[in-house]
Amino acid sequence: MSFDFTKVIPLEGERADHYVARLTEGVLSRAQVRRVLAEGLLRRGGRRLANGDKLHADDAARFEDRGLSALLEAGQAGPVATPGLPLDIVWEDEALVAVNKPAGMAVQPLRPDETGTVVNGLLARFPEMRDIGGEPLCPAVVHRIDIETSGLVLAARTGVAYRALRNEFRRFQVRKFYLAAVEGHAEAGRCDTPLTHATHVPCRMRLARPDEIAGRGERGQKRVFAASTAWRPLKYVEERDQSLLEVEIRTGVTHQIRCHLAAAGHPLLGDPVYGRAKDGTGGGQALHSWKAMLAHPTTGELLTLEAPPPQAFPLG
Repeated sequence: MSFDFTKVIPLEGERADHYVARLTEGVLSRAQVRRVLAEGLLRRGGRRLANGDKLHADDAARFEDRGLSALLEAGQAGPVATPGLPLDIVWEDEALVAVNKPAGMAVQPLRPDETGTVVNGLLARFPEMRDIGGEPLCPAVVHRIDIETSGLVLAARTGVAYRALRNEFRRFQVRKFYLAAVEGHAEAGRCDTPLTHATHVPCRMRLARPDEIAGRGERGQKRVFAASTAWRPLKYVEERDQSLLEVEIRTGVTHQIRCHLAAAGHPLLGDPVYGRAKDGTGGGQALHSWKAMLAHPTTGELLTLEAPPPQAFPLG
C-alpha cells in the first residue's frame, strides 16, 4: 500500500522536506518529517528522496506506507500526558509556565507514544495546553533547547499568550542568557556570522561563507540563518584552561551557541559535535539556559525568569 500524493503538485524547485511538511501540516512534527525522508518513505522513480532534493511541478512522488499510515494516525492523536513526571516549575501563572529542564530530558516527544519529555509532563498538569499552537507533538511550547542542554523552557497556557510569546521571539525581543563552560581562556567577544547546515554531517551547523551570505534567497541557494551571539567571561580556571561564560543571544538558530563558540576557538566542554566528548569534567554538554527577559504575554510587564544551573555544572 502507498499514499499517492501526485494530485498535490510540488512547487517548482521545492525541497523534499518542505513538500512533506506542507502535505502533512498540523500532523507531523519537523523531526517526523526528517524521519519520513531518512527512512525512504518518499520516493521518486523508485529512488528515495533526501531533505534537500529539489522537486519539480511534473514530479510523481509517492509515499510508501511501511509504517507511515500509523505515524500519521498517531500524529493526529498527539502526545500523551504523563502524570507524576517530575518537573521543576520556576514560574507559573494563568498565561505562562517556565520549566527548568534537566539535561538529558527532551522538550518534546518525536513519536506520539513517547513519554518522559517536558511536553508529556506539562500536559498532565495543564491539559488546556494540548490545543495551543500549531505543532501536534509540541503544543504550547514557544521555544526549544537541545536535549543535552539544561535550563529554561517556556510554554503558554492560552492561545492569546502563545501568539504573543511567539511574536516576541520572532521579533528578537526576548533576551536569552546562557551559562557555558568552554575550553581555553576566553575573553569577551561576539560572533554575528550567519549559519547554514553542514552538507555532509547530519545535525551539524557551520559558519556560512561570504558567497552563501551574498546569495541568500536565490533559487537553489543553501539556506542561511542570521545569528548573533555575545559572551563575557565569569571565571577562568587556569589549571584546567577552562572558562565559564555568560552568553546572550536573541536569535535562536539550531546549535547557534555551540557553533559560534567553537568557531571562536572555545568549544563547549563535553560537546561531541563541535568539541570533545571527553574533557575531564565527567559531565555532558556544558550549556545551561539560565535567564530570559521578556514582556509578560498578557500584562506587558517586564519579566526576568531564571533557572538555577545544576549543582554539577562545570566551573559553577
